Amino acid sequence: MVLVYGEAGRHLDNAVNLYAQRFPERPRSRTSFYRVIQKFRNEGTVNQKKRIRPATVCGENNQIAVLGTVAINPQVSPREISRLSGISHMSVWRMLKNHKFHPYHISLHQ
Repeated sequence: MVLVYGEAGRHLDNAVNLYAQRFPERPRSRTSFYRVIQKFRNEGTVNQKKRIRPATVCGENNQIAVLGTVAINPQVSPREISRLSGISHMSVWRMLKNHKFHPYHISLHQ
C-alpha cells in the first residue's frame, strides 16, 4: 500500500484506485488505506509493535520470599507457598522453575 501510495504521487484517492486495479481480490477502503499510510508516517513501519509485559509479581523481593520458604521447608507445596505469600500459584511455579527447583513429596512404600 505504501509503495502504491508513492507511485500515485501521494494522492490518497488515486492510490486507492490504483491498488484496486492491481489487487482486485483484496479488500480495500479509503479509511484502511489512510490508517496504513499514517502509521507508516508516524512510526516508519507498518509492523505491529511487540508488547512487553513488565514482570511485577516475579520481582526480586517475591523471589527471595519464595526461595526462602522452600529453603526452610523443602517439602512445602507451591499452593501452600501461594497461600502464605499472596502470590498466585502459577507465579510461584514460574519462580521455582526459573531457579531449577522441583517440588517433590517423599512417599514411603512398605
